[in-house]
Amino acid sequence: MCGIDEAGYGPLLGPLSVGAAVVSVRDWEEGMPAPDLWKELASGVAPGVKGANGRVVIADSKALKLQGIGGGKAVAGRHPLMHLERGVLAWLAWMGQRPVDDDGLLECLGTWWPPHRCYEGSGEGRKVPLVGGDGLGILANSLKAASGGRVVPVGLRCRLMGEAEFNRVVRESSGKGATTLVAIREHAQWFMELARAHKGHHLRLVCDRLGGREKYGDIVEYLFAGEAGGVEVRALEEGPERSRYVARVPGADRECGCEVGVVFEVGSEKAYLPIALASMAAKLCRELSMERFNGWWGKRVKGLKPTAGYWQDAQRWLKVVGRELSASDKRELVRIA
Repeated sequence: MCGIDEAGYGPLLGPLSVGAAVVSVRDWEEGMPAPDLWKELASGVAPGVKGANGRVVIADSKALKLQGIGGGKAVAGRHPLMHLERGVLAWLAWMGQRPVDDDGLLECLGTWWPPHRCYEGSGEGRKVPLVGGDGLGILANSLKAASGGRVVPVGLRCRLMGEAEFNRVVRESSGKGATTLVAIREHAQWFMELARAHKGHHLRLVCDRLGGREKYGDIVEYLFAGEAGGVEVRALEEGPERSRYVARVPGADRECGCEVGVVFEVGSEKAYLPIALASMAAKLCRELSMERFNGWWGKRVKGLKPTAGYWQDAQRWLKVVGRELSASDKRELVRIA
């Protein structure tokens, strides 16, 4: 199963970030309902901070960033990104990956910083996590024990789309929505590559609803275009809460799963653990990007307060920065939609 979710679609400043998480579930076959992976991993994973009792929290990223704690600095062991870092890094550790700084984290997630110089950093990566790194091995072991061999982490990725690329995609397409689709399509193609290495598995791609639309047949065809031959898409359900499809990808080895179930669902980050995990990876990468963004500009403009990049506060930020922002900076850092 592959879950995909984004962070940073709406802001005026900062990158768009789209995460993807892939897990393999033993004995899950076509026609069976999606397994409740929170239940499957209950001894090691919690669906929320309350009652977690030391377990790894995997939940919608919007519920996990702590607000206003020390202005972004670690205070009494609590950092705004504490739960996001802990969950993503514990999952990566379960997969045998242990990045020590933000550069290494992005490398593990298959992405890199946007190209503008404000994202370059100071030459030394920011340590991850800032709090509680010594316990990641224990958390990884608890995840493995909880899985009982039935749930296996296959991949975790993120796609950071810098502002300049975001603007280019908007200009070259029919609108802003194409930006997210570019990243989702890359993740879908990656999912198919992983599927070939894990033969015999039922394949399902799950994603949060894209705006208010109910019909996704053309989007499903676009996601898998480029595979051998054309893509046949069959709609199973199209409604206000959920839209389901089967995509047949010709030329793929049937044991690899030439048929892919695709679901777009409202509130999917609460229904599918891979989507919640993808949401966390996406949010963490965007937040780390904004840390670099704010750190770089904060050294150049006296009294400049950090911004999360959302429209109202971005207007405040742009006004304060003023002439320090060159015409080139504006083209590379300010979104057009």
